[in-house]
Amino acid sequence: MKELSNLWKMWTIYQCALILMLQGIYEVLADCTCFPKHPQQHFCESDFVIKATAKALDIALPNDSNITYAQLMDLPTEVINSANKVWKLKISHVFKGKSFLFPGISVQVYTPLFDGRCGVNHIQENKPYVIMGNLETDGKLTFDFCNWHRKWEELTARQKKGFRNTYKDNCSCHVHTCGIGSICGEREKQFVNNCDWDPFNGACYNKHATCVLRRKDKGCEWNYPIDQKDCVFPMR
Repeated sequence: MKELSNLWKMWTIYQCALILMLQGIYEVLADCTCFPKHPQQHFCESDFVIKATAKALDIALPNDSNITYAQLMDLPTEVINSANKVWKLKISHVFKGKSFLFPGISVQVYTPLFDGRCGVNHIQENKPYVIMGNLETDGKLTFDFCNWHRKWEELTARQKKGFRNTYKDNCSCHVHTCGIGSICGEREKQFVNNCDWDPFNGACYNKHATCVLRRKDKGCEWNYPIDQKDCVFPMR
């Protein structure tokens, strides 16, 4: 009977440990949620926008010491959850953030370690990407899965033009994500500097349209190439 009681205690402890472990895994896997935004709005809200090539990937603890995956697994869960991946990027062009970034330099950009914390895991080395992110108060460059990052070769001509100048020149305009909590067209009527963007029907706007300032009345409107008019239809 005593052995049975001990076995029951061990089984209970095992179940509790399994539940705690699964809760930790769930926290790591289930927390990442990104609000959809047009590339122009991503650009205007970012501290830096660069064209860069990934050269290496490390893991860093909160004290900035590098560590291997094998070493990391021996540390407390709280430390593991606060660790970051560090992408080493070689910058070829700076679209935004020219006061602290320069073409030709290599930088370290931090992202959360786990996918569930919105960490960026999948960047192909030696392929140029457009990467957007933030400059933290401690001087670190950070980005996560919700920050816009795409291979340069996958961008349309209109997007490349946007990164070079038209997004920056029109940051006084606001691309408002509609269809989620608001009806498309409402904010455009209330605020002249708004362009409504429906993420459920906005693929062509992503690729080919820019929200630009009208000279005549300082309001904003969608602008796109004439050959894309069949693809880009009015949002209203």
